[in-house]
Amino acid sequence: MIFLQPVFLLRHGETVWNVERRMQGHRDSPLTPRGREQILTSGMEIVKQLESPQEALIAHSDLGRAKDSANLLHSVLGAPLLAVPELREMALGPWEGLTKDVIERDWGPSRHTFWQEPHKHITLEGAESIEVVQKRTLKAILTLVQNHKGRPLVIVSHGVALGCLMAALEKRPLKDLWKDRVVNHGVTQTIGVYEKEGEVSFQRL
Repeated sequence: MIFLQPVFLLRHGETVWNVERRMQGHRDSPLTPRGREQILTSGMEIVKQLESPQEALIAHSDLGRAKDSANLLHSVLGAPLLAVPELREMALGPWEGLTKDVIERDWGPSRHTFWQEPHKHITLEGAESIEVVQKRTLKAILTLVQNHKGRPLVIVSHGVALGCLMAALEKRPLKDLWKDRVVNHGVTQTIGVYEKEGEVSFQRL
């Protein structure tokens, strides 16, 4: 098995709505000063692990909080940026902009199913399914690896999207989707990309 490249998975920095405990989905709110510092610290951590950080590629969701985080990483690494819409957060329909307390009050059973029993499907108008998010995020990373083989990749995405992606990479059943739920902002996981007989696989580093 041949090691191809490292992939650094990052959740965007803390935002105003994160502090207010609001669900964001495809909506946005600005990074907080703490969120900016989280990303700058993550960038310095990545620099320590790469011989030539400027040769990496920073691929980011096209949502504002991820784009702003990617720009901060660029200021540290000097690596080029690439917007990848498939890395954006799950669309959460009517939950977007609402606090978690309001969602618990008005959609209690659906919220419980989403976080505790994700293998049981819930339907919210205007929201995406977990399967759709898994499919598009997995396609995004496979395309990036194919088009930039051997190049370190820095992926800036979102909490739910990264959770779905990691479950897909590790082939975990949906009931274990949140086994390693992404709660921290900044570097959340580093994975290695390997190739054997033309097949690509991913392993945690």
